[in-house]
Amino acid sequence: MKRLIWLLILIAAGYGVWRFYPELERHARNLTQQPPAAPAPADPTDLIANGVLGDARPRQAARAASPITAGDAASLTEKELAARYPKMQFEPIESLVGNWKKIPPSAFPRPITLKSPATLTLNNGVGTSTLEAGRKVVALAATPEGNLIIAPSQDAVMRGTVAMKSTDFQSVMVAVYEDFKKRKNAEVEKLRASARLEIEQKSTSSTSATSTTSSTSTTPTGSESTPPAAILALIGPRPQQRDDLTVPAVEKSIATRQQSGKLSEPPAGAALGWSPLRWTEIEGEPYWAVNVRYTARTIFGQFPTEAMALIRHGMVEKWIYAGTGEPLP
Repeated sequence: MKRLIWLLILIAAGYGVWRFYPELERHARNLTQQPPAAPAPADPTDLIANGVLGDARPRQAARAASPITAGDAASLTEKELAARYPKMQFEPIESLVGNWKKIPPSAFPRPITLKSPATLTLNNGVGTSTLEAGRKVVALAATPEGNLIIAPSQDAVMRGTVAMKSTDFQSVMVAVYEDFKKRKNAEVEKLRASARLEIEQKSTSSTSATSTTSSTSTTPTGSESTPPAAILALIGPRPQQRDDLTVPAVEKSIATRQQSGKLSEPPAGAALGWSPLRWTEIEGEPYWAVNVRYTARTIFGQFPTEAMALIRHGMVEKWIYAGTGEPLP
């Protein structure tokens, strides 16, 4: 009986070894073996050379170049405006007047004050008159020697010649020049502001247009559009403007101004550029308007200037400086 029991135990043990041996062997192998070392990271240079990352860096650069932001657009706009309306460059006044020996005739007549007494005489030399220091007089012209020809008033008969340093003529001209520079810089800033507003309005109009469906027709708005009927009745039909933006009615006005002896602004045939024709309101009054850029001759040399011609019913009614709104002489 005992032999039979041992025989059954041996048979069961043998079956168990046959049945579970593969699993025991695999478990023992996992306990005894070390995990394999992690591979060294690949050199990006090798990967790029082998073509694995050949396009990685260009794609990263492209992603870094983000779309133009509103700030970038504003910066580009400012660069365009700076190129179109550059800041004025001013020389020292001594250079412009030849160290006070080549004062242009347009600087006269000029009210000044005497620093020391001056003697005036009549044209025939018969009568004389002495003016005390502090007296207000008018400088009529300058001599090549650097003296001034003065008179009690612009139309007075008596004349006198005094040294320039015995008057405040130089300080008066320096003050005039400083005021001139401020006005010119202010003119540039106002021209930039006007152009900036125009760019912003066009940008807004363009954005609004792109947001509509393709089947929707839009009517242009703003000063370049056709004015309402009530305004059109006041300013007349749109004046002719050629392909080169010149306006015959404005050219005729320029020629008429010169023939009548008025100041040569704008100079005939010397315009540097014309703006598109538009309708606008100046001091509450509507006009057709076009800007004319030209080089103006001033006491202190030649400077780029922009004037605006205001037109009604085919004729120029007014000329104003585009920057300041002041009337042309």
